[in-house]
Amino acid sequence: MDTLTTNGAPPYPDVRKYEPALLTYENEVYRYDHSRNDEGAGGYSTNIFVKEYTLMEQLHGFAGVIDVFAVLYPQLQGIDFRAQAAQLKVPVYLIEGCHEARARAELAQQWFQALDAPRKQLIVFDTSGHRPLFEQPALFDTVMTRHRARLDPTRRVTDVTVSTVPRQARPVRGEWDRLRADGPLRERFDPAMLDGLPEPARRWLTHAIAPGTPLWRSVEVSMHGELRLGDWRRFTATQVVSPTAGYIWAARASVFGLPVVGYDRLSSGTAQMRWRLLGLLPVMTAAGPDITRSAAGRLAGELVPKLSGHSS
Repeated sequence: MDTLTTNGAPPYPDVRKYEPALLTYENEVYRYDHSRNDEGAGGYSTNIFVKEYTLMEQLHGFAGVIDVFAVLYPQLQGIDFRAQAAQLKVPVYLIEGCHEARARAELAQQWFQALDAPRKQLIVFDTSGHRPLFEQPALFDTVMTRHRARLDPTRRVTDVTVSTVPRQARPVRGEWDRLRADGPLRERFDPAMLDGLPEPARRWLTHAIAPGTPLWRSVEVSMHGELRLGDWRRFTATQVVSPTAGYIWAARASVFGLPVVGYDRLSSGTAQMRWRLLGLLPVMTAAGPDITRSAAGRLAGELVPKLSGHSS
């Protein structure tokens, strides 16, 4: 705070003064839980120093960050969208993280509220901060795809399947993708589909599913809560479920402050449990006929609450 107070309010002739406000101290002032995001607590560096990039690509990415401060910010200091972009002739979709720094969020909302555009919508992502497209990329892709379909009637959003594989399930990425691929929209709910079912089943389904609801053959569900690992411990998880093909439940919990990550799966006719402490040390590994029978029973028990919902 002493550094920010000494620097005073922007604009700054010296672009280096932006660094304490935007990078060094932002996560300390506006803290939030990153555990359910693709971008972790490391912030923007998480997007640069990843194994998919070569060393040269990582260096170019870091050089791009330097250019932002040295070239882009000096050009932006004199721009005020509230005055210079008060009217646009195209649809505007403003995507913002609910944990965005308050000053940036308030200015963006002031501009958005005054903006004159043929169509506009403010979309707030529930677990993101300043970089929602990196922190919740699957949600970002879904939102963009849906709005693209609205602007182009020839493009059907249901022709596109968008998802990311949780880190915990990457050893079975192929199985996850196969289960997920079983989910494109085929038809919409019509109460006539229930003809021949027992009356209690028809009554429950017509109450739970509105006519015209898209019927998906698989769903992805995000969840959090507590599970019993000795004591009750908090967890977060993502699950892909297909009633005809199986499921993968990928989760993360902590034991004595150390992360335990892994997955339970039923796919390709077999089941498996794989859990690791720190992502490395085996905690639980199991497979075989008994595990497969148990997993099949779990799948049967989870079909009704999950598939009466919608694809996430």
